[in-house]
Amino acid sequence: MTLRLKTLGLPSVTLDDEELTALPGKPVTFGVLVFLAVEREATRDRLVSFFWPESSQEKARHTLSQTIYEIRQNVGETWVESAGNTVRFAESGWVDCTQFLELTESARHSEAVELYDGPFLEGVHLAQTHPFEEWVERYRARLSRRHRAAIDAFIGECRERGDLPKALKSAWKWVGLDPLDDGGQQHLIQLLAETGSRTEALAQYDRYVALLDAELGLEPLDETLDLVTAIRGGSFKPSTFRPADESPEDPGAGGEAGDGTGVDAVASDAPSGPGPGSTEGAPPPSSTWPPPVPAQVPAHADVTQTKDRGHLQTLMDSDLMPELEVLRPIGQGSMADVFLAREPHLKRLVAVKVLSPHLYSDTKARKRFEREAQAAARINHPHVCTVHRVGSLSDGTPFLVSPFVKGTTLDQRLKAEGRLGPAEVRRVIREIASALAAAHNLGIIHRDVRPDNVLRADESGRHSLCDFGIAGVLETGEDHEPKLTQSGEILGHPAYISPEQMEGKPLTDRADVYSLGILAHQLLTGHPPPPSDGSPGKGGDGGPAVGLAPLADFLKETDPELVELIRTCLAMDPAHRPSAADVEKRLLGDRRSPVQKKVDEIVEVSIPKLIFKKRLPQLLAAYVAGGLAAVEVSSDFQSRGNLPEWFFRFIVVSVVFGFFAVSVLGWFHGEKGRQKMPLVEKWLLSTIGVGWVAAVVWAVARALSTA
Repeated sequence: MTLRLKTLGLPSVTLDDEELTALPGKPVTFGVLVFLAVEREATRDRLVSFFWPESSQEKARHTLSQTIYEIRQNVGETWVESAGNTVRFAESGWVDCTQFLELTESARHSEAVELYDGPFLEGVHLAQTHPFEEWVERYRARLSRRHRAAIDAFIGECRERGDLPKALKSAWKWVGLDPLDDGGQQHLIQLLAETGSRTEALAQYDRYVALLDAELGLEPLDETLDLVTAIRGGSFKPSTFRPADESPEDPGAGGEAGDGTGVDAVASDAPSGPGPGSTEGAPPPSSTWPPPVPAQVPAHADVTQTKDRGHLQTLMDSDLMPELEVLRPIGQGSMADVFLAREPHLKRLVAVKVLSPHLYSDTKARKRFEREAQAAARINHPHVCTVHRVGSLSDGTPFLVSPFVKGTTLDQRLKAEGRLGPAEVRRVIREIASALAAAHNLGIIHRDVRPDNVLRADESGRHSLCDFGIAGVLETGEDHEPKLTQSGEILGHPAYISPEQMEGKPLTDRADVYSLGILAHQLLTGHPPPPSDGSPGKGGDGGPAVGLAPLADFLKETDPELVELIRTCLAMDPAHRPSAADVEKRLLGDRRSPVQKKVDEIVEVSIPKLIFKKRLPQLLAAYVAGGLAAVEVSSDFQSRGNLPEWFFRFIVVSVVFGFFAVSVLGWFHGEKGRQKMPLVEKWLLSTIGVGWVAAVVWAVARALSTA
């Protein structure tokens, strides 16, 4: 009898050439069978923890016994043996994934490529069995890497012996299994051109570009662009262009069947770096950054050598699975490399930002990278790129994980569309100002606001502020951390930083507002503003630090208020610039009623300061003194019989109501200068007047009735 398990692609079980269709339809039973077939043996305790982690021990062990009995009833008792606490799968049983690994290890690439029919256990999902799902993801990633290396090597072998049709067939299979794989697409386009199908090669490239844009909103890698440019220009040389992200086959030393991990070790020829015991380039002991997992690189390695991006991706594949499956590089900056990854359990795409290899030994760069994650993680705002997770790779390289946003930066948008209209600029600046206000409320200044650091989502059109890599903490912030800059050191892009930032002076949140003003000018005109014509010391009166005459002429008819707002944002003196929250309010427009404005003014301003500003204590003190004197004099005259009772009561009532009238008049007109009489003041004085008339009539009537 022969038992064959197909786990690559759609799974199946065959016993003596007869397919057992019932087993794949029972996910848990089939999962236990596959796990035993791959691992060859497992303890009952391990099986219980993998497949029934939420059940009680007694119930789980009973269910396991029933499952093993069901498997033996379907495939026969000889294939699954149970001895005490150990369950074994017969050595003679054939499993395609195990056979595939053996073929790749013996460099039998042709047979391995033929055997691989798709991802490991495609379409198999078990609810509430997270340990098993994690094991599947690890093993699936390992097999996928092995297949990629095998098919890449096989295509190379076919090309060397001149068998281009077979190489082309393998490339089509590669792309069919994973149409978003850059290496497969590069091979296919190159082979189509080599076999004389230049038109089809360019058509395949167009399909690939459309797919990348539709699925991920990304562009092809530079290597692919160079290849297609050469094909179109007629300078294509087959030996010149090979996929740049090819990496050597990963050895299976760290994750062979039987260890339960399914994770391959890092290649032994990995670029070297200091081991975990070394202090060179390591974070300071006080750092709160998550420590690296146990190192898998030699302790004598030299990290000052530039690490290849392919090795970095291989290292990430090894360290981050099964939580993250790294797909491809999507960006590279002066400080970090960005990769697209997938979270298998949550079925979502994320961006993984990793400190650039050449900065690994730079302690200051590592701290700035950590600061970015810490700053962004503190800000919970819809217009700030959040951070899901932070950590370190096995060689100590820090990384952070944030949501993947299908979109473009403002810089890319300006290059593609040109300058924006005033209404759109208002919306963009309002959203960024809102993000900055949230950061400033937490005592965080961004210090690098520019088009490259603003991301626009294609679906929602919403803009998010990213890259807090050089963010600083205000003196009023809750956290006081060591400064990461030396005296006189300037960070940020020179075209966008404020005058005080350029001079190396202490910064406030108004430095970000200045950069926001530069950004607004660039969105409106397509370029940053020119330098100011005035002298350097002329900014004390709140004048702009740059020349805004061209912008004022450009928008004098359409949106003069926006020009004035930009002018105040670009004031030379930070004290004359509005806050980010004020910018947001002005762009939203003030739709409050006069009464609401007054209420907001009272709430926003300190009540004691406001009372003294309106000189109420002085006014009321003078009135009370005069009123008491008038009552005292009239009382004396009344007691002598020189003043009627009703007139005395009239004076007392008038003095009391006069106190309220003076309070209202002082509140609205107590400040220096002329003030208009608002409607609310008229309403209050009218109410006091009506009350005074009613009280006088009642008091006089009482006095006359008792006379």
